[in-house]
Amino acid sequence: MQETKNDEWVLSYYISLVVGILCLIISLTWITHILLFVIIRVGTPPKPIYSFLNILLLYFQNMGLGFLSSAIFSIFCLYLLWATIKGNLKFGVRVMCCFDTHPMK
Repeated sequence: MQETKNDEWVLSYYISLVVGILCLIISLTWITHILLFVIIRVGTPPKPIYSFLNILLLYFQNMGLGFLSSAIFSIFCLYLLWATIKGNLKFGVRVMCCFDTHPMK
């Protein structure tokens, strides 16, 4: 196995790249869904412009792939939960941006 100077596998960098690209895709999908379904509304009773993720999940459900629809929904929810916890640990435990109140990493 090939290793770098810090005794890390080179493969870990490729895995980090793939995970980073997947997280970018999920983040852009969440942002697009929030813009199209929640923020931008038209009509007298305000209705969303486009039901982006709802249509995708209902399509899989109607095709008889309910397990895939549930898996996609779970991945999106777990990613949102993970991003929220990471954000709270990174920015929420700092006081006046000077020092950390709790040494969590």
